[in-house]
Amino acid sequence: MRRFDAWTAMLQQKMMAFIDAAKEAGDTVGGSFEVIATGVPPGLGSYVQWDRKLDGRLAQAMMCIHAIKAVGIGIGPEAAFRPGSRVHDEILPPTVRRGTRPSGPTNRAGGLEGGVTNGEDVRVSGFMKPIATLMKPLRSVDLSTLTDAPAAIERSDVCAVPGRGCRRRGDGRDGAGRRVPGEIRRRFHRRNRAALRRDGRTGPRAAFTSRTTA
Repeated sequence: MRRFDAWTAMLQQKMMAFIDAAKEAGDTVGGSFEVIATGVPPGLGSYVQWDRKLDGRLAQAMMCIHAIKAVGIGIGPEAAFRPGSRVHDEILPPTVRRGTRPSGPTNRAGGLEGGVTNGEDVRVSGFMKPIATLMKPLRSVDLSTLTDAPAAIERSDVCAVPGRGCRRRGDGRDGAGRRVPGEIRRRFHRRNRAALRRDGRTGPRAAFTSRTTA
């Protein structure tokens, strides 16, 4: 079995055991994965134009992946079930540890507020449905006769969540995959490097984690 990129080895083993149990039962499982971009400067996106909001572009890019049924930014859907005091992030003055810009002890917003990055890690989650083909087929209909017929068995894997963690090398495109003009891109990189040096941070990096529906 392909191993998961999980936070801990113990969690990884629990996920694999959960998938093995589903396989024994002839069932399939879905799950979620999270992509984390660190070192992202503040100000990317737009709080004015609806089609330039970075959260909207990232959500569209995530939903374009096959079998993804929901997208979350930061704490995602959990924000609908918490009081405001446990959803919004506090903003604190700069310190030696936090660098030269105001920041907070939490990042529930996932690095995006009002369609614009705020300088924190950008965290985007995708929620994937289970594979449709089951070893114990569900009821279906034969379209040629419109009579009862079990669904066909077309694949044998149980969980495809790890395969969604595709990393793509940045090639000068924006969140919607459109080409950014060269001068704008060069200007952004100059300002980004200056901001990173000022804050003592490295450039943007991406990480990937996943979990099953267990």
